[in-house]
Amino acid sequence: MPFIHITSLPPQEPLDMPAVLENISQSFSRFLGLEVKFVTATWNFLPPGHYATGGQAAQFQPLNSHPLLVNLVVPGFYRNEQVAKALQATASAIHEVTQIPKTNLFIQAQVAKSGFVFDNGALVAWN
Repeated sequence: MPFIHITSLPPQEPLDMPAVLENISQSFSRFLGLEVKFVTATWNFLPPGHYATGGQAAQFQPLNSHPLLVNLVVPGFYRNEQVAKALQATASAIHEVTQIPKTNLFIQAQVAKSGFVFDNGALVAWN
């Protein structure tokens, strides 16, 4: 953890998604000063036309509308300042790799509480 889950419309031109996700993970880890082995990133595409903003649907991901929808999951031991830094690192990493403007990103942080996470075959607790 952290997990970066991105949802958007598909790009107009095909992307090398494994490279994009690997680069986002590496960039995020560099901005946050965290080993990349702890970072997980996913990117899901909505079907064309299944995302409307301001009453307007789009077929492909525009650069300046229909913001990428990003859910950032961070562990509950992160302090507010660390969550804020992780949000900034997420925006910077996505922008650096995709060139999508930071103004076209909607990122929300979800805090995973101790005892409310099941990972690697066990309930996870941290203090």
